[in-house]
Amino acid sequence: MANYTPMVVTATGTDLASCSWHEGLLVGIGKQMSLAKGMNGQVIFTYDFLHTHESPAPKAWNIKFGFQLAGFKLKDIKL
Repeated sequence: MANYTPMVVTATGTDLASCSWHEGLLVGIGKQMSLAKGMNGQVIFTYDFLHTHESPAPKAWNIKFGFQLAGFKLKDIKL
């Protein structure tokens, strides 16, 4: 997995916008739980084995939260 990170590079007194790719190897474990009728929540703990000081995340350990509505489909949205 690679992460794309925008960064500001200072060279000769000017700030230039630049982007770079960083390798990552995320391994983790997660738990899904029912929060209310028709709503689920997820929590995921991950560790990036290829984390360096230039990685997008400040630390190798990360925690992520998510929510899901039961029966909700993207195709149901009328644009």
